[in-house]
Amino acid sequence: MRDPFVKDVEVVERFGILGSKRGKDGETFLELRSCKWFGHDPMFDLRWWYGDDIPGKGLTLTGGQALQLYKTLAKQFGGDDVVPDRAG
Repeated sequence: MRDPFVKDVEVVERFGILGSKRGKDGETFLELRSCKWFGHDPMFDLRWWYGDDIPGKGLTLTGGQALQLYKTLAKQFGGDDVVPDRAG
């Protein structure tokens, strides 16, 4: 039986897979997506997915939070000159 929580997420866009792992429940993928949770506006979503449509643990970020994460990572990796000034 499917988890009723699963129907409350709509995948808007898939940006890319960052990793995968095989466990007792099968293969899962760490993927960055744009998702609408419970009918709200789309947000950046980085989480483990079981197949294409069953969400696992992860985190959801607003455009502003994703931009701040991007800036923080750019500083960490020495890429300050590639940081955009807008949130997508």
